[in-house]
Amino acid sequence: MFLPALLSVWLIAVLIAFYTFFWRFIQVFDDQGLYANGPGSASQISAFLDNLSEQYRLTEYGAEMPIIVFHWLDPNCRCLQLGMNGLFELINRDYPSNVSQVILVPAAQQPDPVIFSSLSSKVTIINLTQAEYRQSKLFIPSVPSALIYKVSSSNMSYLGPHYSGLLCGQGSSYIDLVLNNLSHGFDPNLFNLEQTGCFCRW
Repeated sequence: MFLPALLSVWLIAVLIAFYTFFWRFIQVFDDQGLYANGPGSASQISAFLDNLSEQYRLTEYGAEMPIIVFHWLDPNCRCLQLGMNGLFELINRDYPSNVSQVILVPAAQQPDPVIFSSLSSKVTIINLTQAEYRQSKLFIPSVPSALIYKVSSSNMSYLGPHYSGLLCGQGSSYIDLVLNNLSHGFDPNLFNLEQTGCFCRW
């Protein structure tokens, strides 16, 4: 009698822990419906990214077709904490010289040196101002997420999760796919808004 009751309590505890630490974060990337009517006009987003690029000198504008991969990360997001190793491995890859890697973290959250210690020195980390953070909330529904931006044409080649799996570092890399397309002269203009995964609101 005692053993079945103990197993039941243990199972309930495991299920509660699983929900608390993981399953409650499983959702559609654009769960807020920011893009309910489609991507819409990208001019406002492009203006924000151009200003950010210029302000922080993120790329050399003289380079041939410079590309910036923006990684929108919240260090307090449980999804990032669970998949950090795979995500940072993706960010640390040896990309072509015309590709810049930039991590953006929310305003008022100083990046933890321990969390970001494994990142390459080539990666730029920006702590957004309150104004920049509020403005970016208008077009970034969830994190962790990536936005691939072609500076020369002010064009977004990708917006969405880093990977196809439920966690960062699991499944196929959308970053690799899009950068590979761009290197062959094809811009996918992919807004991956319906992907289901582990996300926190930005």
